[in-house]
Amino acid sequence: DDIRGDIKSIFGMGYFDDVRAELIDAAAGKKLTFVVSERPFIKKVEIVGNDKLTKEKIEGIVTVKENTILDRVLLKENVEKIKALYESEGYYLAEARHKVKVEELGVAVTFEIEEGKQVRVRRIAIIGNDSFSDKDVKKVMGTKELGIFSFLTGSGKFNEFIFLNDLDSIMALYYDNGYINAEITDHRALLSEDKRWFYITVALKEGEQYLIGNVDIKGDILTTKEELMQNLKLSTDDIFSRKKLFVDIGRLRDIYGDKGYAKADISPLTTLDDEKKKTVDITLDIKKGPLFYIERIDIDGNTRTRDKVIRREIEVEEGMLYSSTGIKRSRNNLRRLGYFDDVVITQSEGSSEDKMSLNVRVKERPTGQISAGFGYSSVDKLIGTASISQNNLAGTGIKLDLSGTFSATSERYQIGLTQPWLMDKPISAGFDIFKSGREYPDFTRNSTGFDLRLGFPVYWWRDTRAFISYKDEDVDVTDVSDTASSSIKDQEGESKTRSLSGLIRRDTRDDAFFPTEGSIVSLSVEYAGGPLGGDNNFVKYVTNAIKFFPLPFNTTISLRGELGYIYDFYNTPIPIYERFFLGGINSIRGFRSREVGPKDPITGEIIGGTKEVIFNVEFIFPLVSEQRIKGLLFFDVGNAYDDKIDLGDLRKSAGLGVRWFSPIGPLRLEWGFNLNRRGDEKGSQFEFSIGTPF
Repeated sequence: DDIRGDIKSIFGMGYFDDVRAELIDAAAGKKLTFVVSERPFIKKVEIVGNDKLTKEKIEGIVTVKENTILDRVLLKENVEKIKALYESEGYYLAEARHKVKVEELGVAVTFEIEEGKQVRVRRIAIIGNDSFSDKDVKKVMGTKELGIFSFLTGSGKFNEFIFLNDLDSIMALYYDNGYINAEITDHRALLSEDKRWFYITVALKEGEQYLIGNVDIKGDILTTKEELMQNLKLSTDDIFSRKKLFVDIGRLRDIYGDKGYAKADISPLTTLDDEKKKTVDITLDIKKGPLFYIERIDIDGNTRTRDKVIRREIEVEEGMLYSSTGIKRSRNNLRRLGYFDDVVITQSEGSSEDKMSLNVRVKERPTGQISAGFGYSSVDKLIGTASISQNNLAGTGIKLDLSGTFSATSERYQIGLTQPWLMDKPISAGFDIFKSGREYPDFTRNSTGFDLRLGFPVYWWRDTRAFISYKDEDVDVTDVSDTASSSIKDQEGESKTRSLSGLIRRDTRDDAFFPTEGSIVSLSVEYAGGPLGGDNNFVKYVTNAIKFFPLPFNTTISLRGELGYIYDFYNTPIPIYERFFLGGINSIRGFRSREVGPKDPITGEIIGGTKEVIFNVEFIFPLVSEQRIKGLLFFDVGNAYDDKIDLGDLRKSAGLGVRWFSPIGPLRLEWGFNLNRRGDEKGSQFEFSIGTPF
């Protein structure tokens, strides 16, 4: 028995294919020898026969690696993993096998794949649906029939896991529209005889539609029932919606969670009235449970970003009462930094019944970027831009930017540094040093200067920061043409601009690059000249607002508006370079850069406006979710004016585009169409850039 146990222990080490014991007589007595046959080392792993799926995708699920000991059980498991991967992509006829070839100093493992043809969904049949059309039901399903554009959308694939989720989505459609007794009586996914097509059938029983009757709250009432009822959206005589019910339960949980009741139990009690009118009475039964304190906050997943950079964005602290809103805000704060692809905050039990730990897990993204882009303007023709930036220098959160813009007629170079938490306080400080030059048809402008920036939170208004900056710029206007407009001739020579700017900005987005909800609202004022000195005297106002609305199927609508106004004092003209010029990828797409605005009545040259109006609408939808590639449709209107604003003279454009968070930064490809073309304007304009939109 002991020897049998020893053999099992040696075999369990995983290093040997065979272990046996030999007992022989020796001069001093019995001699026990364990004879082993070592497993070879894997020197090479190959994948052959894959055409439809990339080698990288298959390697991502293969756990057999080079320079490890050969495990034949693991080989079989990996063969099954490969087959499961192909099934998830619709290749149900795919076969996989492994081969082991003995070579010098080890073995070579080869996974041979026969992909076969992809099995597609030919037809989805819905039976028993009277209240919703086939189209309505199919719209909520992730499984789609093969279509004309399947090569782009990926529709027609069958995945059993997605199909089972589809059944829940169909039920959610009915439950959210009052059909609380709806059920799926049967569902089938049949493979055709030639094993090329799936035919899906879903049979439904809808039942009657129910309205909401009485709505009540009972149990542990924190304040008063009336105050809690004001937070509910459920209303008598509305169509019952399970989704709205869960949203209301979530609101109440947040209210109790903000008071430290982290595990408040809110149970919906329902009573059906099937006799008179089809209604459902709802009573929310609340059991608040014990108070919880945060004992520990653990951070995981950050290999570059320092712990304190993450902790300073977390709005709850160790030792304080649990707060649902504080945790949600902490998660959004971390997402808005732009350092992480994902942020997850989970809870675990603490050392006692009234304590819990928070686990903050982050998935870092590259924060250093090499950015490039190009555009076209009537003045500069082809414009190139390049920048090197690090938004999280050495994991400290410090932002460093080196950028340049250049063309045949212009250049701009800038270096900037920003410390978002000065002396570990929520105060940002930074500076920029810049040099620029541009050759216009009628003059040349060169400038050098710097600015100093300071930002701080506005504590009485959440998610809001205020910024103050000072700019010192020297400008030289030369080579003024004899035919230039008088407004340009008046600015020939050297001038100095000394300005002080104030900005207040509120940001409630849930993500820095691809937000789905929240908003940004800002108002800036720049005061130049006067007691600050310099040659230019003006005041410039710009207000900007953008709001994001989440829609079904992971789509988003964003609405953005911007108003600008500048005026001079002391009878000094407004510098041409401070006026409003519109057109291009960041204002009105479909127009060339600086193509929209007032023109000189004599020369016809665009001289910019003292007022601007811009409005943008975008519908954003996923294209390739795994790679964070999104498509968009947009509509832009706006104009710049020198006199009063004329909303009847707004320029309009529409178009489409693609956005991708690429390894080198957010990439924008957008094609706009001029909807009211004038004169020598182009009918459309294609532009791309790498950087955050707007």
